[in-house]
This record gives sequence, C-alpha cells and structure tokens, in this order.
Amino acid sequence: MSYGVFFSIEALGRKVGASSPEYCSGTDTAMELLASLSSEGDFFGLIDEDGTCLQVRFEDSKNSYWFEVPRPDLSGSYGAYYSYDAAAKAVENLPGIFPEAGLDGFKFSSW
Repeated sequence: MSYGVFFSIEALGRKVGASSPEYCSGTDTAMELLASLSSEGDFFGLIDEDGTCLQVRFEDSKNSYWFEVPRPDLSGSYGAYYSYDAAAKAVENLPGIFPEAGLDGFKFSSW
C-alpha cells in the first residue's frame, strides 16, 4: 500500500502541504509521524490511491489524537479520539483504501 503524506509537526521543523504531498509505502512513515506529534495542533494526513484522506491531529489538552476522514461533500467528517496506544494500533492496521465513513468507531460530525 502507498499513501500521499502531508504534515505540520513542530518537532520536525518543516511542513508538507496537502496540495504537494510526499509519498510513502506501508505504515512505517505514519508510525514515525504519529510518534512525532507532541505540540498542540501538530497533525499529519494520509491520502490513499482513491484520494480519500485520513487526518491525525494531536490535542495536548486532552492528551489524545483526533483521527478523521473529512467529507466536504457532506459538510463534515467522520472521526474519533484515540489514546496513543489505540492510535498506534490503528496506524499499524491501516487499510490500503480508507473507508469514506472512517475507521471502526468513527462518528459523523457536521462542520
């Protein structure tokens, strides 16, 4: 499996925009990005070959990770909060193609 990757992570000192993502195979890069999320608002996104995006944002105030699949066509997104351990497990088990309704346990939220 291969994903486009974009991110803004303070500890890495650089940003990669969604309009010009880098590419990675497997989940090693996503695991490294997850481990690098440490400041409020740090995030990364993965884009599958169908163009579906999975975004992950660190929320320091909740000490958790917000995973979401944005659905602009529905004016909202499917998402869920995860602890670090649950987030790592989710990243390790990512499907090659992201379901448009998100991963197990995701709920829809309007924007």
